[in-house]
Amino acid sequence: MKTETQYLYVESKTKAEYLELLREANLPQLEVTEDKSLANILLAGPPMVADKLD
Repeated sequence: MKTETQYLYVESKTKAEYLELLREANLPQLEVTEDKSLANILLAGPPMVADKLD
């Protein structure tokens, strides 16, 4: 069964820590992206992204 790649956009004061944990988790179907329009998953503090959401 082929699983579709999921794209994660991270916007957080602790972004580096989140990215390290995600790397260690080795989630092959998850790709971190800097392009929020490509992302279908958002990990963020609401005040940090409120003005960035369409």
